Amino acid sequence: MSKMPVKQNDVILSTKITVSRNLDGLKFPIKLDASGKSEVIKEVRDVLAEYPIHFEEVVPKYDKLNNELYSKKIVDRQFYEANQGIALFVSDDHELSVLVNDGEHIKIQCVLPGMDTQNCFVKANKLAVFLENKMNISYTESLGFLTSDIEKIGLGMNVTFLAVIPGLLDKNGIVGLSNIFEENYCKLIPFDNKDKSNPLYFLESRANLGIDENTLLKISDNLAAQFAAKERKARCEYLKAGEEIIENYKNDYYCGYGILKYGTLFSRKDIVNSISIFYIVQTAQPVNDETFLSWEQLKLLVSECVMSILALGTEEFNVLECRKKIAVLVKQILDKE
Repeated sequence: MSKMPVKQNDVILSTKITVSRNLDGLKFPIKLDASGKSEVIKEVRDVLAEYPIHFEEVVPKYDKLNNELYSKKIVDRQFYEANQGIALFVSDDHELSVLVNDGEHIKIQCVLPGMDTQNCFVKANKLAVFLENKMNISYTESLGFLTSDIEKIGLGMNVTFLAVIPGLLDKNGIVGLSNIFEENYCKLIPFDNKDKSNPLYFLESRANLGIDENTLLKISDNLAAQFAAKERKARCEYLKAGEEIIENYKNDYYCGYGILKYGTLFSRKDIVNSISIFYIVQTAQPVNDETFLSWEQLKLLVSECVMSILALGTEEFNVLECRKKIAVLVKQILDKE
């Protein structure tokens, strides 16, 4: 098998670093009244206007931008509920965002493709330092940055990787991996709690007190690399079971391709299962026929198709129309090369 990319992007789809900060002298958002929340939003808005990078204030609605942000877990359902006093500001390239009054007064978030903790940290930390210099941030010498979430007191920072792990799943979800992550102050979180067959999982760091940023980044990178290695091994073992398994994957693929080609509709489960098949076949034992997909196609299929079907608005809008749009999108991706 060929050497895997440094960014581990056959398993690690994206890296997110969140830096949490609170304003001194104010109650945490959960205890803050509507007037107080409005003042926090105004102060953040005014300070961001001075930052060299432009930030757009996001209006919560069903559109492409909101769909992307919800898929990346930049925001959750609470943001889309009326009168919550929450605001979101996003950079033009969508890599940086600032979420206001969602648990903490300020959550700076940076999301980059693959395993890219260093660049993610540099971008998020630069913005954090800028805000710290312009605002009165809660901080003590003994504890560090103060947060409403006790697991974030100290650095006020966590690292989250989005991983695709079809090889490590069985009908009950993740098997035999929880202990190693708990021991290292990390946790595994399913992307979709309602669907255990979904191969998308978050690997999130939790350690903050008593360590510095570089240590946290090293711990996170080490665990993500271990995780990626275990997933690759599982994919290889999957295919060593024999030709019958490979044939089943190919049959499933042909079924999926037929759906695209002839316009038959397919469900969220069909998409998730197909992505699992693509990843296993591509990374463990590529098949040099029409089942082969390029990495660019794979990344597009995952980021644009799986995310879209799981994201905001799918339940609220006509399911038939959603499926048709996804089918058209997948076909366009497959036809690009």
